[in-house]
Amino acid sequence: MHVFLSACGEGFGHSSRMAAALAGLRAAGHEGVIATYGKAFERLKKMGYPVFETKPEVSMTGKGGKLDVLRSVVASSSGPKHVLEAMALEMRKMKAMNARVVISDSRLSTVLAGRRLGLPTFFVCNQTSYNEKLHVPSDLEDFEESTIGRLMSAPLAIPLQFANLILIPDFAPPNTIALPLLSRQRRVEMKTTFLGPLSLATVVKSGQAHWPSSKPRVLVTMGGQAFRKGEYEALRKSLVKNQHFDFLVSSFFVEKDENIGSVKFRRFLPDLLPYMRAADFQMMPAGHSGIMESMVLGKPALLLPDAAQPEQLANARRYKQLGLGDYIEVKNLPKIGDALSRLSRNHRKYDKALNRISVLAMGEMNGAKNIVKLCEEYARRMSY
Repeated sequence: MHVFLSACGEGFGHSSRMAAALAGLRAAGHEGVIATYGKAFERLKKMGYPVFETKPEVSMTGKGGKLDVLRSVVASSSGPKHVLEAMALEMRKMKAMNARVVISDSRLSTVLAGRRLGLPTFFVCNQTSYNEKLHVPSDLEDFEESTIGRLMSAPLAIPLQFANLILIPDFAPPNTIALPLLSRQRRVEMKTTFLGPLSLATVVKSGQAHWPSSKPRVLVTMGGQAFRKGEYEALRKSLVKNQHFDFLVSSFFVEKDENIGSVKFRRFLPDLLPYMRAADFQMMPAGHSGIMESMVLGKPALLLPDAAQPEQLANARRYKQLGLGDYIEVKNLPKIGDALSRLSRNHRKYDKALNRISVLAMGEMNGAKNIVKLCEEYARRMSY
């Protein structure tokens, strides 16, 4: 069975999920290709996955770790044209490879292409609504976040309508990080399935990196969107002053490999799994995929949600609510040392909660295995 997969190239979370899905398919004897673009395309290619370069549909811009929706809308103004171009490109590839199933991770063009060809089409997404259900705006900044959420909800409507299934790569309730961001519309709920995390850690066997240290080890990752550059610079200044933890920082923002005090700076590492396994804690943006990795591996994290990004702020609040770790907003980065100390003091509580959930990811909530079952089932439906 040949499967066409695609991933939004903004950040690395979407492409990491599709890498896990394809790894699961290959382990079951199937083949596929992942369509994406930008740094996500480069990264998957370096990791050895079969990739197909497609057109971007959106462009997320901002500065200082804060998403600027108006600038992003302007930057994405040619989006409809790119969607149609990408749809044509992807349809040709689907025909050439004789695809039996289509999986789109947050890409409209792929859903439209799959449905146009009459193929079973799955839409993988972190959320089905951006209007957070468990948080009421309390000030101007919260109101801005809520307004941005409503603007970002609009593009979800079309893929949610046309996909055969909506796949949430998250744990089933009550352990769902995305729970506040899920639509309560019946037509959406009827098509929604909780896959479990799509994580390479559940598919690929990898060892633990050699990372000897007498201090708690913290893996810091920050990749993808250029608007995080300011956030990275502020974080860098705070980390080099901290002597209580042993940090390994991996990011495209690192200009050269160097060690400063207790911090090792490394240009982006494509395979982070060995370092994740070796770390005591993680520090990263509050993207859904990164959170799932920390839950699968049982590693407490200090999340750094992008300012005015409703999905990330909702993820961070939910992560803390479930007792899995903590978060700090970009405006409070100078206090990151205190936040890390609190995380370290409470690690036993976090470890207990995470260990309970991580067991599910290797069993009934193994997203990679579950997505293979769905592909096989729908391919059989189209086999007569």
